[in-house]
Amino acid sequence: MIGRLLVAFLVLMLSGSSLLAAASVPTFQFSARSVTVSGVTNGGSVAFFAVAKEPTLSVPPIPLKTTHTLILHDEDGDGDVVLERELVVPVIGIWIAVDMTTGQWIASGSPGFVAEVIPAGELAKKDNAGQLRKLDLESSEADVLLVRPGAGAWSLFAARTGRLDESAKGDRSLRVDIAGMRALGSSAAGPPAFRKGDIIAVIDARAMRYRVVEVGQ
Repeated sequence: MIGRLLVAFLVLMLSGSSLLAAASVPTFQFSARSVTVSGVTNGGSVAFFAVAKEPTLSVPPIPLKTTHTLILHDEDGDGDVVLERELVVPVIGIWIAVDMTTGQWIASGSPGFVAEVIPAGELAKKDNAGQLRKLDLESSEADVLLVRPGAGAWSLFAARTGRLDESAKGDRSLRVDIAGMRALGSSAAGPPAFRKGDIIAVIDARAMRYRVVEVGQ
């Protein structure tokens, strides 16, 4: 009887832990000139990734694309990190944050802006040698973030017919190699291939749509 009670207690404890882990998804809070990511690993780091259309004074008005791709550290250990901006948070923007310890992520449009999600499709593809190191993107241009929880974060920008584009002439999509990624913060040089558990985030700035996937899921 004692053994059964002990087993039941352990099951409940494990279930509670799983529920707690499942609940620890980051959240966004927007203010006039800042974006706060809450619910991240205490004392950890967050890969922050955003593309926005900033208003300009040009005539006619032509929105200016701005990009945030950086690592924010929770210096005070309270589970929050803050991106401070000189300008107000744009009305049109896509904001993505990935907890670099757990891989949990959050994606959102600016308040009042509903960002479109890129239709489902396999992003990571194998090369001719069978290595999972290519990205196929149904966009004419794309900003990309790669996070490997516990290891680092990397990013790239690619456009059709640009230096990183490997797609065939006439293709409407982009194909890029992971080798084109640059390290963020103190991350080591980019990994040679994708692996299970990697988080890939893509923002298509022209159409203002996005996609976030976990490799292997």
